[in-house]
Amino acid sequence: MSLFQAEKGKIILDNSQQAVFEINDKYVVAFCTKVQNDGIADLKDVENDIKFALIKEKKADIISAQFNKNNGAGKTIDDIGPYNGSHRSGSQQN
Repeated sequence: MSLFQAEKGKIILDNSQQAVFEINDKYVVAFCTKVQNDGIADLKDVENDIKFALIKEKKADIISAQFNKNNGAGKTIDDIGPYNGSHRSGSQQN
């Protein structure tokens, strides 16, 4: 059974009917929590995904604007780091 043929509430099996997948050095057991049919999804089904993407994009815009505001000619990373909530661990300060 592949992921695209899974039923809600069922454990996903590989081609040899094993429930445990080995990915690199980790083991994964997959469980189908939702089945979505082909076509355009209902808004309620993707609302949280859209909100997450928009919040992530807005945060990136805010961080970028803050960085650009505090970045100026002749400033080093140590100069602008504190304004952006960053600090260099292990750096030597004179």
